[in-house]
Amino acid sequence: MSRLFLWSLLLAGALAGVARGEHRHALLIGNGKYPKAELVTPPNDIRAIGEALAKRGFVVTQLEDLTAEKMRSAFDAFARSVPTRGTALIYFSGYALPNRNAGDPNADNSLLPIDGNPANAGTVNNSQTGVVQLLNRFAAEGGSARTVLIVDGCIRHQSRAADAPLGLVKTATRLPADTRIIFAAPMGEAAAPEREGLSPLARKLSADLNSPKPLHAFLDGLAPTQESTLADLAALAPPASRVIALPVNFQPGSKAGDEWVNPLGMVFCWCPPGRFTMGSAVTEVGRDEDEIPAEAAIPEGFWMAKFEFTRGELKALTKQSGTYLSTGDHKLYPLNKFRGDFPTTLLAKLNETAPAGWQYALPTEVEWEYAARAGTKTAYYFGDEAAELGKHGNFADRTLRESTSVGEVGKTMKTKPFLGDTQAGLFTYAHKTWSDGVANMALVGSYRPNPWGLHDMCGNMAELTATPYHPERTPPEKFDVRSGWLCKGGSWISPASSCRSAARGQFTFLARENQTENYLGLRFILKRK
Repeated sequence: MSRLFLWSLLLAGALAGVARGEHRHALLIGNGKYPKAELVTPPNDIRAIGEALAKRGFVVTQLEDLTAEKMRSAFDAFARSVPTRGTALIYFSGYALPNRNAGDPNADNSLLPIDGNPANAGTVNNSQTGVVQLLNRFAAEGGSARTVLIVDGCIRHQSRAADAPLGLVKTATRLPADTRIIFAAPMGEAAAPEREGLSPLARKLSADLNSPKPLHAFLDGLAPTQESTLADLAALAPPASRVIALPVNFQPGSKAGDEWVNPLGMVFCWCPPGRFTMGSAVTEVGRDEDEIPAEAAIPEGFWMAKFEFTRGELKALTKQSGTYLSTGDHKLYPLNKFRGDFPTTLLAKLNETAPAGWQYALPTEVEWEYAARAGTKTAYYFGDEAAELGKHGNFADRTLRESTSVGEVGKTMKTKPFLGDTQAGLFTYAHKTWSDGVANMALVGSYRPNPWGLHDMCGNMAELTATPYHPERTPPEKFDVRSGWLCKGGSWISPASSCRSAARGQFTFLARENQTENYLGLRFILKRK
């Protein structure tokens, strides 16, 4: 089945209007043309499963008969294709062999490429297609929040080394976080190859995929042997998110919350034209004097990033790891440590990829607040009750208050800042009872989205806008570096009141180098030129 056909199935389902989960991509590899040990089922397996996954909203890539080099390249390319906070599902049909005996601390199970030599464990290992090896490469790339690998390769190979284990071995090496491996057979067992049709696991999986069963329910019981650092698959319960168009066929959204994924894997939500009242009423709890109500119009719709800009997205755009730009080391941590000229440099690079007639930009204050409110008029998009904030955002909560945190200290700092004999109590202003469950910053998308699908509009990172700060909303004739820029949304060190839709923050890049509480992030929009 062609990639284009699979995309057409995905786009057709976008009109159904069902509740959405996350974006889901699948890589299916069927290796059958092994020298003197050809397998019949792999091409059939990946076609049957690919068709069923496409109907479930997956974007599917199918590859056959790969060498070791092509397998490694396929994993890397697939990793980069998974959208931010997406799910990656990998299915392998072919031979899989252990590269060491069970109990060896370096034991791994290799997905055998068609140019692999099963008679020599060292040669198998040198192919660098071990499950853990490939998943470790995968964990550093792209935007995946979880990875499921299905190994349908527990088949006896006639040329395996005489002293090699009969079946696969349990891997002592620690798997990457948020990963699950599903093996077709119990460890130490191997089956004879099928002579026609599909493998037993492929038959079961394709039948389940074509049934009304929820995805997470049957993956949990798909096969008897699983290894996992992924607590559960509950995120797969809702149907997958679906894009309204491919990057090459870019178009505006038709309704609020439509989603589009750019070629870098950044997910965007459509914000339609409209009018609203920005600012806050004098009766709003937590109101500041600079939140002067004003009528505002959005004459044209625009796309806003679903998530704050991450380390993974930076790497996709610039090939930089972002080590010095973020105090977190996970690819889904937001950037939070940058200088004043960085957004301009980043946008110039990002706009090299923009669709014709459109441009990436920082949102203005009006655009940001319009998107954050998502048609609501309450203090927060979820209502006026600040006590509910812990479900929707990362703010200065009990978890932070009770921690020994000194803020998000950069990895380049040799020592933590001296705060006396104890570092506890730095955030005594944080709420005593409300909790969001995270002491410092969180991975993007860790909390509920607003009605238009945007995550972290309340807390986590305060977000820079293109609007200079002025307490009376009067545009300055000349930019004042002492007043700096307006930021919105509050952060992980902000009290709940600073996370309201109307709240206005003031940020200057002066003396930025010595700050340890890194709380400013970026979120981009895409709008007409």
